[in-house]
Amino acid sequence: MLERWLDALVQYRRRLVVALLLVPSLVVAAGFGLNRTQPLTARIWVNPPVLLLTQATDGTVRGTPAAAAAALLREVVGSDALLTATMADADPGFRRAGAAQQTAMRRALRANLGISTDGDQVIALTYRTDQPILGEVLLNGLIRQLEGTALATLVTQSSTRSPGREADLLAARRAIEGAFTPRAPTDLSSVQLLQTYLQDRMRSAPVHAGTDAYRRQLAAAAQTTPSASGVSALQTGLLAVTDPPAIRAAYPAADAARFLTLGLLMAMGAATVLLLGIAATDARIRSASDVETRAGWRYLGSTPPTTMPATASIPLVVIGRCLTAFRSLIAADRARGAVIAVVSPNRGDGRSTIAAGLALAIGRETEQPVLLLKRDLAHPDQGAIDDSCRERFRWIVVDLPPAGEGPWPEPWCRDADAYLVVGRHRRTPVAALERLASRLPAGRPAGFLMTADTGVAPWLRRWL
Repeated sequence: MLERWLDALVQYRRRLVVALLLVPSLVVAAGFGLNRTQPLTARIWVNPPVLLLTQATDGTVRGTPAAAAAALLREVVGSDALLTATMADADPGFRRAGAAQQTAMRRALRANLGISTDGDQVIALTYRTDQPILGEVLLNGLIRQLEGTALATLVTQSSTRSPGREADLLAARRAIEGAFTPRAPTDLSSVQLLQTYLQDRMRSAPVHAGTDAYRRQLAAAAQTTPSASGVSALQTGLLAVTDPPAIRAAYPAADAARFLTLGLLMAMGAATVLLLGIAATDARIRSASDVETRAGWRYLGSTPPTTMPATASIPLVVIGRCLTAFRSLIAADRARGAVIAVVSPNRGDGRSTIAAGLALAIGRETEQPVLLLKRDLAHPDQGAIDDSCRERFRWIVVDLPPAGEGPWPEPWCRDADAYLVVGRHRRTPVAALERLASRLPAGRPAGFLMTADTGVAPWLRRWL
């Protein structure tokens, strides 16, 4: 089956190339035409103080600021409670939805949200949505949630006691808690403080503050009620939105690559199924296994297509393939000579060309005269080979008429010492070869030579 499938692949290779070019293009066009979602992207600069989230009990930190913030954001998105709060603030319809619908909306947000790092200090967010305005509000809400969660996590860490660091940790805890504790009815709430972070982030502290500098800022704010500048300094040390959520590209390259890959897989899958169907249902000869398993003959090779006028000589490639077939067919007793009958099921299989090429090949191989006889259907009374022919010619090649036309030349087949059956590639029915095999006498050498082979390379056929 593999050889037949490969043969069908070679036969329809041009159409396959067209399909591999056309189908992916159509899939890409259809994908962009049907996909109404647009990608919102945002970029966040993460300052080194975020590494305090990863500090161990001995005060050491690990990783990069972007990796630490990205890991925390994934935890925020993975938390139903935090994600529900963010979506409820961004989408009023989320509050009115039922529990099952809210679960589906959270699942959709997680599926369409991408979180990646770009270098050591940049987080890239991508969110696909068909409602860009709502998506922008959601991304901004996630960024605010990330800021609040980071500060709350630092509060928890600063509450952990450690020998020799109680003073610093207490100061850090008080300073961070102060950022979320209203000092008077007119003071800003913690949520409003986070909302004003983008406006105040560059005013009171360096953007690239390191973890040690940030820890010193916390220690310096060791009062119960930090000043407004102290609160701003604390917030400045965490994140900075460099690129607010917006639509950067209508057709991202990643989408095109995904649609292109899908189109290629679809084209290759359909082609594989169609070629398997052709290989399984085509009743014509396509492979050497068709001959060996169905007719029981040895496969002796194939000849390429030839366009040869009646007056032209036999091509050398045909003579060479006939010589190979002769050596395989008559392996011993060459001194005695033999009568070789060349037969094919139908007219147009290339039988006469092979018979002539075989006679030339035998003459060159043995350097002995060879008689080429053409059995004529117009004279059905022609008898078998007489003794005078055998005495004069040790080698006799008989070109028999097509087995499917006229009466079967029984005397000629009976007198033959070996049989060379000829069939045309992708034309001769395998069933016709089976019928011909039932007519040939058993116990004598017989082989098959395929003509006009335009399929798998000969060396690959032999290997298969």
